[in-house]
Amino acid sequence: MKKIIILFIVTVMSFGCNKKIKEAQTNANIFRYINSHTGKNVMLNEHIWVRFVRSMDGKNEGDFEENVFSFSPTIAGKTIWRNSQILEFIPEKSFEMRKEYNCKF
Repeated sequence: MKKIIILFIVTVMSFGCNKKIKEAQTNANIFRYINSHTGKNVMLNEHIWVRFVRSMDGKNEGDFEENVFSFSPTIAGKTIWRNSQILEFIPEKSFEMRKEYNCKF
């Protein structure tokens, strides 16, 4: 019985380690393109933004983008280019206090 428990723990740990390594590699790869972004904790009326390493050709201040950011729970708003390097999501309403939102880009 003790061997089965040890085997189970080793198996679970090996799968968990693989997942963390893949996530770390993905995060490292994305920073070849992204210089900075909105922090983990935001103010109630803050905008969500991403700053790219290089200017995006053909993107000008005020240009609109669609379906770039995905939020859970869903948030209505618009996405615009602040300049040729910064893409910004502007929510229609303030974020709710003490509520967790997930954002995918």
